[in-house]
Amino acid sequence: MANKDNRHTLGISLEELLKQKTAGTSIAQHQETDPDPACNFFKEGVRLLKAKHPFEALTYLFAAKAIDSSDQKAANNIVVAFWQLDCPQLAIKTAREILTIDPQNARAQNHLELLTSVLEESGK
Repeated sequence: MANKDNRHTLGISLEELLKQKTAGTSIAQHQETDPDPACNFFKEGVRLLKAKHPFEALTYLFAAKAIDSSDQKAANNIVVAFWQLDCPQLAIKTAREILTIDPQNARAQNHLELLTSVLEESGK
């Protein structure tokens, strides 16, 4: 359930939200002025995760992934955000998606093992 601070983002498209976050510029315009916008979105997403704001972090992590579809670091952090939001099935689904793209991704393997064992122990 979203807290009061998150309600203003519900129903807003990702592109619109990113426009607000990037001073009204489109993602394409932002890419022209920022040499590595995916990295900057990723860094902000991680900062928000560390600050225990997973809902807000998802915006930035999905933006990083949208700009650079090969960015598995962003995808792995999306797994963490879903876990923090108490959405273990989405976390597992995302980890499995990472592993279909990169079967050797050690972080995704670890996430999947941990999530699966925690859910088995809890009986979910």
